[in-house]
Amino acid sequence: MSTVSGVGSVAPVYTENLSVDDALILVQMERVKLTESELSDQINAIRARNDRIKSLNDIRAQLQNVKTGFNGDAKDTDNASGQQNWNKGDATLRTAAAKLADMLDAMGIAPNTPSINELRNGSFSKSRLDALDTELKGKIDSETSGSQMDMVRMQSLNNKRSEAFDTMTNMLKKSSDSKSSVVSNMR
Repeated sequence: MSTVSGVGSVAPVYTENLSVDDALILVQMERVKLTESELSDQINAIRARNDRIKSLNDIRAQLQNVKTGFNGDAKDTDNASGQQNWNKGDATLRTAAAKLADMLDAMGIAPNTPSINELRNGSFSKSRLDALDTELKGKIDSETSGSQMDMVRMQSLNNKRSEAFDTMTNMLKKSSDSKSSVVSNMR
């Protein structure tokens, strides 16, 4: 029994009792499966990155909610715990900051400034929120850049997949034509 196997996780193709044409077709079919699998993995990676970008944008929106919770006359260096919205009955600023901390924590982001604990206890200022906003923008830009590279890779994989299908189709047609020719010569 002879087998043809490729690199990586390609399954062996058993070629015993097969013509060369049939063996090549089986190998090409395996190539098609492999390119489809790689393409599927790339699509899943793009979806995951898009989800991260969406989550980061949601965090930035929540950050804006926290910023609007400061009093209109608040200075950039004033702490949130000194604001009316932090201490009043509905604690709008406190609730928004806690939600922001939870969102950052859920994404696994440990911001440089303010820390998650500072968000929860109100020891952050507007200027520290601006620093967090800049940090989040950088993460979003990085993810967006990576997303563009993922799209280029997906396009390349899609081209390889199309090429593999075309090659397999051509091989099947030639094999069929060859077999038809043999049958017609026998008549």
